[in-house]
Amino acid sequence: MGWDPRGLAFGLLAGVANAVYTLVGKRAQTAYTPMTGLFYSFLFGSLALLVFRFAVVGSTFRLNSAVLLLIAAIAIVPTLIGYGAYTYSLGYIEAGKASITSSAEPVFATLLAFLFLGEIPSSLQLFGAALIITGVVALQVKR
Repeated sequence: MGWDPRGLAFGLLAGVANAVYTLVGKRAQTAYTPMTGLFYSFLFGSLALLVFRFAVVGSTFRLNSAVLLLIAAIAIVPTLIGYGAYTYSLGYIEAGKASITSSAEPVFATLLAFLFLGEIPSSLQLFGAALIITGVVALQVKR
């Protein structure tokens, strides 16, 4: 795959959206439990996605057991566990530290892509991963 400005734009948009999630999630924990915040964010996110899906694709659903299994895996592992752990972390550490710590996600994605998809990271990607891990570890060291 080559470079595509749309990929950059969507990546930056994801970064902004995650920043908003971090700030709103941190603020919400002053009044609600992390589980309540997760429930409402997933509820309204699901409703918005459902409306968007019908607007773009229509009302045709073609689901089989293999697709449902993949959907369940995505719903449980990265969505519920990933966002859940991140949301809970906001109750224990500052928003900025939680955000920087979660920047280790691309390192794990690269590792999993290597293990399960056979994707070989470039030396530049490995260098970037080392920088990310160094930054995350340095952030956790008490001064």
